[in-house]
Amino acid sequence: MLPLMHCPSMAGYVFRRDTDWQREASLSIKDAITVCKRKPDFYEFTVRSLLTNVFTLLLGHNKGHLEQGETRASFLMERVKRMLDYFHSHFQESVSVTQLAAQANICKRECQRDFKKVLGLTPTQYFEQYRLAMSVHLLTESTNSIIEIANQCGFQSPSYFTKLFRERYGVTPSAFRLHNEPADNIRFPV
Repeated sequence: MLPLMHCPSMAGYVFRRDTDWQREASLSIKDAITVCKRKPDFYEFTVRSLLTNVFTLLLGHNKGHLEQGETRASFLMERVKRMLDYFHSHFQESVSVTQLAAQANICKRECQRDFKKVLGLTPTQYFEQYRLAMSVHLLTESTNSIIEIANQCGFQSPSYFTKLFRERYGVTPSAFRLHNEPADNIRFPV
């Protein structure tokens, strides 16, 4: 079932009576519903068999759509990778979602959808997490001031940097540096 579940073009399907296999699949679904309502002994096995028939028919007659789904996923990954490469090489600067989207020749909204699908984060959330992780490295490996580190990591304001840092790690950057936590405990986002 996983190929069907992960294929965007198969999010919904209409069974037509004029196509033999689709009519068969539709009848199997109706039979499964009827068996569930009646609940004869061991009905679960009958339902499983009927639904297996439906999925076998769907998979067998939609290989092209499923392969396109895989192609779409790899295309999506490549697009996000281009945007991430751009961000990683410019994270010290103020990078907008619009600039990021331009790297993949897509609109801002599509950029946000792609990030959410692939990384589970919005671009802004990813920016913040990545910059915070980089700041941890600088706090433990350099003697730069907090203001310099905030600037080096692309934060527009040291106070905003401190606010986000405290929310993420539970301490201020100064307190973190004072305790000199090892950088090994900090994970970099993707």
